[in-house]
Amino acid sequence: MLPIRTERKSRLADTESMPRTARIPLPVGCLVHVWFRFVDGRFVLDDPGRAEYLRRLVKALRSSGGWVLISYALMSSHVHLLLLVGEVPLGVWIQPAHVGFAQWINGTRREVHPKTLGHVFGERPNDKPIPLERAGVEIAYHHNNPIEAGVVMCPSESTWTSHRAYVGAATPIPGLDVSRGLELSGFADDPDGFHRFVVSRRKALPNDRHARQAVEVARRAARVTAAPLDEVLHGSRTRAAARARRLAIGVWSRLGRSAASLASHVGVSASAAARAQKALSVDDWAAVEHLVSGLDDSWI
Repeated sequence: MLPIRTERKSRLADTESMPRTARIPLPVGCLVHVWFRFVDGRFVLDDPGRAEYLRRLVKALRSSGGWVLISYALMSSHVHLLLLVGEVPLGVWIQPAHVGFAQWINGTRREVHPKTLGHVFGERPNDKPIPLERAGVEIAYHHNNPIEAGVVMCPSESTWTSHRAYVGAATPIPGLDVSRGLELSGFADDPDGFHRFVVSRRKALPNDRHARQAVEVARRAARVTAAPLDEVLHGSRTRAAARARRLAIGVWSRLGRSAASLASHVGVSASAAARAQKALSVDDWAAVEHLVSGLDDSWI
């Protein structure tokens, strides 16, 4: 058995020693979409995490040799950035920001994210050049990410992207060049037109009213259990998220709707939603009644 183990170890060592594929240098001034995921697709970013990541990104951009941030989408499990390329290679300036952010997550957020001890990023950032004439489409894709994730129904409702800065609903973070983004999108000095364009690019949503109410029920239930909304909507098995789903299903049933019709909106199967409804405890039902009492006639 010893030779077999030695051979297996040798093969693993050979694999680990293989160099990464070298990045292809990007021309200065070109537009590039940079994206990356967190390890195992985990939900790492919450609102404090988003603020900390942006702070470190802004700091890194100051020593990037002229890279310009055009748009961003900071989802819980992955991040999208749209940038104009500067003189310093991407990995040189962004890696320190990511190392520092990973240390921050592991050092200060353990109670919130106990599963993120060790590796935080699942891969090095991916990059893809984008033709300048496609800038508006790419920005719209970033800004519609929370809608496609089922977290909001309108891009201006989300604080996870740069859209609110584009339409004047929030102050742009330092380093985010909204004017350049609007110009590249063909909407210079026309944020309202840009907003309409972004909305027009979202994927069609069947029964908007039904979907909006489903998300709102989940949002209210998440507040009761202090669970991140995206964990509730995407089937997370944490105790707080699971209870929030039970409460949402309970509210849904009190509105005369089936658990199965809510299942897809909270990331579980119809059978799992039915089981969750049966698992509602006396305390759960009390919380459900409290939530229902806060709904007006428009929900009927």
